[in-house]
Amino acid sequence: MIQVAYISLHADVVGGGEHSLMELIGNLPDSIHRELILPAEGALLHQAEAMDVKVHLLPMPRLGIGSLPALWRWRCFLKAEAFDVLHTNQSRAAFFSGCAAVGLKTKVIFHCRIAEGDGVMDRILMRLSDAIICNSRAVAERFKSYSGKLQVIYNGVSRAKCDVIDKINLPAGAKLLLFVGRLSAEKQPQLALQVFEQLAAEDETLHFAMLGGDDPTAPEFSKSLRDRVSASRFASRIQMPGVVDNVTAWYRHASLLLLTSQHEGFGRVLVEAMAEGVVPVAFAVGGVPEVFEDGVQGYLVDGNNIEMMSHRASELLRDENLYGQMAERGKLRAAAFSVDAHVHAVTEFYEEVLRGR
Repeated sequence: MIQVAYISLHADVVGGGEHSLMELIGNLPDSIHRELILPAEGALLHQAEAMDVKVHLLPMPRLGIGSLPALWRWRCFLKAEAFDVLHTNQSRAAFFSGCAAVGLKTKVIFHCRIAEGDGVMDRILMRLSDAIICNSRAVAERFKSYSGKLQVIYNGVSRAKCDVIDKINLPAGAKLLLFVGRLSAEKQPQLALQVFEQLAAEDETLHFAMLGGDDPTAPEFSKSLRDRVSASRFASRIQMPGVVDNVTAWYRHASLLLLTSQHEGFGRVLVEAMAEGVVPVAFAVGGVPEVFEDGVQGYLVDGNNIEMMSHRASELLRDENLYGQMAERGKLRAAAFSVDAHVHAVTEFYEEVLRGR
């Protein structure tokens, strides 16, 4: 049996990375013993407890002189344990794990989900990590100089079970545009709002919903976005329900998904939407072009070109045959990103890394 500790810098669900990590932990074979390391109590602890996964709380403060006591605590903890693998989910988690595991037999795997480089930290993590998993080829480019084991393993996205499809507040005959993601400057929800406003001026049946929580690191952005929505002449057709447990219900009412991220390592919401027959129109950034093909399952648009995004969205809303063809192809494409395939690839990678010990 392989003993694996999964390490998350965040105690709560911040984005797709936490969803993917918990889906991996929840679907591992019996040959993997799993434990979870978190910096504090939160939603992930409760999810782990529901899966009967042992949780350890270890600090991961911002790096500096003040983080030395935390590193010593990590070192003492790992020396007392018998983990074969530390599977880390963010850069700082990989740093603490890698530093504390120096000289031990434990292998450190950095699971990177962000395409943008981190300067000196990247060079440090390449030295501390025995292997790196990237969730797209775009992310793997960040570590092209890495001489260790590197593997691209796409995220697995589970097909949500949802029988409740009648709780969305929409008038009969309405068409719904969706934005799903954190309401942050990086995700650029204000651009999706602009696309909606352009289309809504010509189609009174069109409605818009922005699903996602505020960015806790930039509350002023979320406030300005809400002020912008309130001032819109189409405000009565816009919903901002916040974090939604039953996202599937919204997908099943949606006509299109707009993905306007400035950066995107993978694009989990694209797979979720396609699985439910929703066609995406997305900026072609990061790993997004690896998730679906332009003109086949949806449309890719050059970053921040809202005029072209509006044009493509309008085309799909007007052409039912085109939409139907893309929707069916999207369902087939989404099936390729299964949790089973993801778990199988990850567990095989563990074995490969451990054979090199």
